[in-house]
Amino acid sequence: MVNEQNSKIHNDVSQLSFKSIDSNELEKFRKFSPKWWKGDELLALRNLNQLRVPFIVDALQSRLNDNYDKVTRCSQFPLKDSKLLDIGCGGGILAESLARLGGNIYGIDPVKENVVVAKNHARISFANTETMIHYESSTIEEFSTIAENQNSFDAVIASEVLEHVDDIKSFLQSSINCIRPGGFLVITTINQTLLSYFGAILISEYILGLLPRGTHEYSKFIPPAALSLILKEDYGCDVAKIHGMFFNPITYQWSWSQDQSVSYALLAIKR
Repeated sequence: MVNEQNSKIHNDVSQLSFKSIDSNELEKFRKFSPKWWKGDELLALRNLNQLRVPFIVDALQSRLNDNYDKVTRCSQFPLKDSKLLDIGCGGGILAESLARLGGNIYGIDPVKENVVVAKNHARISFANTETMIHYESSTIEEFSTIAENQNSFDAVIASEVLEHVDDIKSFLQSSINCIRPGGFLVITTINQTLLSYFGAILISEYILGLLPRGTHEYSKFIPPAALSLILKEDYGCDVAKIHGMFFNPITYQWSWSQDQSVSYALLAIKR
């Protein structure tokens, strides 16, 4: 009887674990595993740290430090004593940058090959330090069913992940379950507009070849207004910030923009 119950629980969790996962997306990112840290194919993603790292630091520092000022923001370890979860961590591009700032970082990815790359790179990068960084192969649905992961993170980050998710609501619910009350959800993703179709798909994939063809599907893009509504009405989050992001394909550099029609960053607070 106990074995039958355990089997049922395992099956239920397994079904839930893959609710937001598309097998085609897994295969896309499995092919990225040798490229996370070298070559130009993922250079735009690596350079996105120029925006997303300060965005995360600003959010956490403004909440964790009552005396927040420029000195604190520019300190060597502004994320000290903060616990962060990087969903879809890939080879660890974002997770390592956050760990260097003092954060206790957890990175999860459903592609085992990516987690191997992340672990191996971190082993070299942090060989002589006590940097706190932990990786495991898991979906957010599976990760969020573990009691010690629930309501425990100061921030959960889904950067360039939402546009690859099958079931956005399942993904968001599981992500929010891991955030402590008053903690943050940080998302960077792609708007669903004619301009984003031209910029993120036609130009980036088919004309300039910045990404492999088929990396993105327009149907999975989501407007910031629609995402905000889901977060507010379905999960009781307060959306604190939405910023447009602009990528220059000539310089491979990112900058903030008032225009949210292609890429944007969103910050939400869990009540």
